[in-house]
Amino acid sequence: MAVVVGFIYAGTMPLYAVVIRENFPLKMMGTIIGGTAMAGSLGMSTGPLLGGLIYDRFGSYVMMYVGSWGMGLAAMLVLIAFRPFPRRQAEMAAA
Repeated sequence: MAVVVGFIYAGTMPLYAVVIRENFPLKMMGTIIGGTAMAGSLGMSTGPLLGGLIYDRFGSYVMMYVGSWGMGLAAMLVLIAFRPFPRRQAEMAAA
């Protein structure tokens, strides 16, 4: 199962750079990708610890599913409210 998850994650990781490049100016790309990588690493490292603490506290996985659903909903609301960074005329002509 870990191999399958690894391949799925490896398939989505390159999309981060594409999405960032399409929505932010080139000079900000390194900062945004760095922040995304940091946030992803922090989430992947603290997620199992927090999940274990939640399971120990409640004795069930229900609260983790509810929390995950809530974070997904919050991410969707941010996505809906997000407006891409406006491109300059020179960038649009070169593309």
